[in-house]
Amino acid sequence: MLPLGGCASWQKPALSVQETSSPELLSADQIDPAMRERILREVGQDVQERALRDEVKQHPDNVDA
Repeated sequence: MLPLGGCASWQKPALSVQETSSPELLSADQIDPAMRERILREVGQDVQERALRDEVKQHPDNVDA
């Protein structure tokens, strides 16, 4: 949902809401394949980093963790 006209009119405090479906928001056919790869790579690195941090927390004396 996207709020429309929130700041355009001070006399009308109510927001107008227009619902947009997910495929229209994402426009999957228009996403650059290289950008998609970069996003997937970054998300994967974040998951791996979290797993490593959890491992270090469980074994703080193990430098190989």
